[in-house]
Amino acid sequence: MLGFHMFTKPSFLLRVEGGTILALSVFLYRQNHASWFLFALLFLAPDLSMLGYLASVHVGAAIYNFAHTLLTPVVLLAIGILTGKPQLPSAGFDLDGPHWL
Repeated sequence: MLGFHMFTKPSFLLRVEGGTILALSVFLYRQNHASWFLFALLFLAPDLSMLGYLASVHVGAAIYNFAHTLLTPVVLLAIGILTGKPQLPSAGFDLDGPHWL
C-alpha cells in the first residue's frame, strides 16, 4: 500500500497527473473517432519546438517550455467545441496530453 509520504513527492504527483492526462487524451481521442495516424503525428509535434534552440538557448528554452504547457491543447479544445469543428478537439486531445507522462 502506498504510504502518505508518496503524496508529498512532486515527481510522483506529476507522474500520476501525466498518466491521467494520457489516459483521458487517448479515451477522448477514441471517442471522437479521429485518425490514429494524426494522433501519432501530433504526439511528436511539441518536440518540433526544439528547433527554437537553433536561434539561441534563451529563445529555444522559451519556445520549448511554452510548447509543453497545457495552454495550446486547452485552447484548441475550447475553439473546436465552440465552433463545432471536430478536428480541433482531436488535435487538442493529442497535442500535448500524452507528452505529460
